[in-house]
Amino acid sequence: LIITLLSLNHHFALANEIDSILDRHKRFLLQDTPTEERAKQLIQHFDQESGQWSNIDYANNNLAEWRIINHLKNTRELAIYWVGLKDGASKKKLFSLIIAALDNWCSHQYRSKNWWYNEINVPQVMKDILVLIHQKLSPPQLSKYLDIVGQFKINGKGANLIWSAEIGLFYGLFTRDFKLVNHAYSSIIDEIRITTGEGLQPDYSFHQHGARLQMFHYGKIFLQDNIRLAWELKLSQWAYPEDKILLLCDMLLDGWQWMSRGVNTVPETMDRASSRVGALKLAEIRRYIPYFMETLPSHKKEFLKIWNSQNANTQSVCGFKGYPFSDFAAFHSRPFSFFIKTIS
Repeated sequence: LIITLLSLNHHFALANEIDSILDRHKRFLLQDTPTEERAKQLIQHFDQESGQWSNIDYANNNLAEWRIINHLKNTRELAIYWVGLKDGASKKKLFSLIIAALDNWCSHQYRSKNWWYNEINVPQVMKDILVLIHQKLSPPQLSKYLDIVGQFKINGKGANLIWSAEIGLFYGLFTRDFKLVNHAYSSIIDEIRITTGEGLQPDYSFHQHGARLQMFHYGKIFLQDNIRLAWELKLSQWAYPEDKILLLCDMLLDGWQWMSRGVNTVPETMDRASSRVGALKLAEIRRYIPYFMETLPSHKKEFLKIWNSQNANTQSVCGFKGYPFSDFAAFHSRPFSFFIKTIS
């Protein structure tokens, strides 16, 4: 009887941890709740009979911009909107639309020529959708949609490793595969380290695709996803060790804020991503400051300083800082900031 009771207590404690992690991720997703107008636009372009959106080119197979992924991204937007609706006919009708869209994806098994969409982006978006609606799904439905999440492969370095391992972690939580959860968790934690290869450098700059400075491209994903995950896993058996959180803090304070001015940065901090629309404002990090403060309250004053500087779009630091591992330097004063990068 005692063994049975202990086993039940462990089971309930584990279930509570999983529910807490899923709930925190849901709260994170709900920050992007679309407007009623946006939701109406998405619904208007959806054909319930075919299960497709009329404004998506399903013949598109571009490597860099695979537009069919918008099918799942639209579904995620509507799932976020659905969560906030009051119970009633409208909510029930919208849920039916979401299921039609998901069944269409499972039926067609859309594949990109670009591995990144198939192994990372598609499972990533489907994982978010399931976090939002899994409690309303039947076991066969959940199993069918989890097969899409199961396209992930835990591999790569830096941001790609964090992306793929996070998918594996959530897949393991849904399927109660704790061997997988532990493997995914260890992969993430082990990647938060100082290296002279791809990843976080000894001077707190960030490299990916070889010795390329990628602070506000892959480094942005690495920093933001990790601090969010640290918040989501907090108080669970998979909580981030404090030394790993401190490394993320150092990346923010000694790397990120010095390579930007307010929400602005320069092309040299993100390599090829600088060609994308709005890229030079990718230093925006206000959304993640609360997660830094909650996971590392001892540095709250420094985090708030960054928050305030981004609100005012001014510099948060003054002086000079060099990054020998990235051939980059920054000088900040009140009237201006100056950045220099050498590429050989």
